[in-house]
Amino acid sequence: MLVQIVFAFGSAALSSALTLGVAWWLFRRRWLPRLEDELRAREAALDAKLAAFGQRLEVHVKKGIVDGVTAIPSSEVLRESTRSLARTGAEAVSAGLERLLGGRPRRP
Repeated sequence: MLVQIVFAFGSAALSSALTLGVAWWLFRRRWLPRLEDELRAREAALDAKLAAFGQRLEVHVKKGIVDGVTAIPSSEVLRESTRSLARTGAEAVSAGLERLLGGRPRRP
């Protein structure tokens, strides 16, 4: 009885090893080269798309910079905007410090 169990487990192990060996051989010889070729083709297509996207992006960035530089307002408008921004920022910081330190908030 014990001999039959050993033979059953031995033949099952041998069958599994043979199946794994055949699957490994098929994978290495047939499927792996096809997968590598397909991966190389996809990589080349992706590189081409990235290059085209990079060129389009560069054109749009250059256009945006040129448009931004040409849209800069006069120095007087910039000066007033800067002063207004600084005044607003100072008021916000002052109000925050007053609340933090326990002072009464100002009414607008």
